[in-house]
Amino acid sequence: MKLIRANLNDAERIWQMQVQAFSKLYEKYKDTETSPAMEPIEKTQMRLEQPFTYYYFIEVEGIIVGAIRVVDKNDGSVAKRISPIFIMDEYRGRGYAQATILKVEEV
Repeated sequence: MKLIRANLNDAERIWQMQVQAFSKLYEKYKDTETSPAMEPIEKTQMRLEQPFTYYYFIEVEGIIVGAIRVVDKNDGSVAKRISPIFIMDEYRGRGYAQATILKVEEV
């Protein structure tokens, strides 16, 4: 497994994956105000433009299985924060999210 740093050109792909990854939870809870499935693409673009935000694609055996956003203001007052992390449906239950969090701690 490896992490591939995303950039602003990847905004649409990340957004589409996020919408798909969270759509079942949205269908269940109808949490329109807070669901990542309901966020506009502009929110992903805005985050990618933040100097303290890093998105990474999660790649396993050459396949992108998900993504993670790491917020690191690097000001000494706050630790790194993850929001969101998602694994596509067909790759869930294989420990990829857990392995990704461990890998992000190394970055």
